[in-house]
Amino acid sequence: MQRLRRLNQRAGRRISLMTTATLIFVAGIVVGGGAPFAGADNSPEKTEAYATFEQVWEMIQEEYVDPGSIDENALIYGATTGMVAAVGDTGHTVFIDPQRAATMDVDLSGDYVGIGVEFDFYGALPRVVMVMENSPAEEAGLEPGDVVSEIDGVDIWAMPTEEVSNLFTGDEGEAISLTIDREGERAFTVRLKRTRIEIDPVRWWMIGDSIAQLQLYEFTTGSAAQLSQAIDEAKAAGAESFILDLRNNGGGLLDELEAVAGLFLPTGTPIYQQEDRDGNRSTIYVEDGTEFDHPLVVLVNRGTASSAEITAAAISEAGVGTTVGETTYGTGTGLAIHTFEDGSVLFIGVVLWLTPSGEQIWKVGYEPDVQVRLFDPIDRVWPRDGDHLTLDALDASNDTQLQRAVRLLSGAPARR
Repeated sequence: MQRLRRLNQRAGRRISLMTTATLIFVAGIVVGGGAPFAGADNSPEKTEAYATFEQVWEMIQEEYVDPGSIDENALIYGATTGMVAAVGDTGHTVFIDPQRAATMDVDLSGDYVGIGVEFDFYGALPRVVMVMENSPAEEAGLEPGDVVSEIDGVDIWAMPTEEVSNLFTGDEGEAISLTIDREGERAFTVRLKRTRIEIDPVRWWMIGDSIAQLQLYEFTTGSAAQLSQAIDEAKAAGAESFILDLRNNGGGLLDELEAVAGLFLPTGTPIYQQEDRDGNRSTIYVEDGTEFDHPLVVLVNRGTASSAEITAAAISEAGVGTTVGETTYGTGTGLAIHTFEDGSVLFIGVVLWLTPSGEQIWKVGYEPDVQVRLFDPIDRVWPRDGDHLTLDALDASNDTQLQRAVRLLSGAPARR
């Protein structure tokens, strides 16, 4: 099966913790199996550095002050993780050890083990951006803007993102304690149990009398069908124009991408190009498309990645809709996935994905038609299924991107 998947990201960048019990992901496209492993000509024993590796291994075994604490498997997994990271394909090609791989939703079924929060890592500490409904985080009373300063008693000030994600990692039913700093209050600690959380990938509501905001959170199994149903429900509720919200959408299944594109693009419209390591390119077209005859705006931001970037670019380049927001994350690598007998997983970049016109997204991002910055991620307005957002309520919010989308659709001038 072909997939688009979110992968690890270094500290200091905006991240989305869709599950707090797994690695932090930022997107990649998994294209199935990979090439066979390299032969003897590429053997690591032939490199000068390998001798140093062996010597370091021996010194740890013979000289380290606390030999009882040495976990040889952990040493190997750590070395493998570093080797893969040294390839330089940051956020894409990555090795996942068995413990963390066990909590991953590798097949993108749409559920996760975690506590149900999305974090912002712009500062030295993770800050809650969104709390998922019916999650342990919601039950514990966590709110957008809350800052996590300790995890299970460990001070995480300025800790690298991956180390923080490792502290969040755990099995279903395991408890985790978070020390929370909330503005205007004393720091307090909450204890939550990680649970399996089902993510609804599609939500929608009406804005004003005739605009529907469709939020597609990720491209998981069945998301295209749910989005199609949401479009029909919105039309029945009086929607005459649409906002497709792909902000913080980090990717998903490739077949869902193609199905979603078909909801807005006519049959035969190019969706994306792919390029292999030899420079050979091919174009993928909509097979079962739609003549979408409604005004359309697509919202993107720095958390928009992979399949979401491709969808936005395809809609814009086809002239079907206008993209609004910030330059996207820039993941355009197709990933092959290898699962090993010990449960570890290797995601390795094997192809590049480009916009229909051949523009590269990888490491560059997709630049929307209309640039609008959202100054604080917690200002984003989230749809509630079947609800209604008045224009006055929208104007009272600080969601500048959604406000611009509505003004474009209504013909009102942009605010300065």
